[in-house]
Amino acid sequence: MTPAQFRSARKSFDLTQKEWGHYLGIGREHVAKIEAGTVKPSKTLAKLVAMYQFVLLPVGTPLYNSDPDVNPPRDDAAWTVDTPPLARK
Repeated sequence: MTPAQFRSARKSFDLTQKEWGHYLGIGREHVAKIEAGTVKPSKTLAKLVAMYQFVLLPVGTPLYNSDPDVNPPRDDAAWTVDTPPLARK
């Protein structure tokens, strides 16, 4: 993934670097470095960006919903964590 592709993905969701980093699990500074081309995104990060962009998963949608009406509870505690929605002004 090129810096331009990474930036284009962020802009397609109309997000700031800080907001984009929140959804990707990285800091704003790291987003800036990737967009500037000083560091390359990991393969995992590139796949996550592709999932958001090409699968059209709305930004902020948890990958797993812990609502028991949607998904019954599981024994594995890792499955009960939701991604908090980002408040937009």
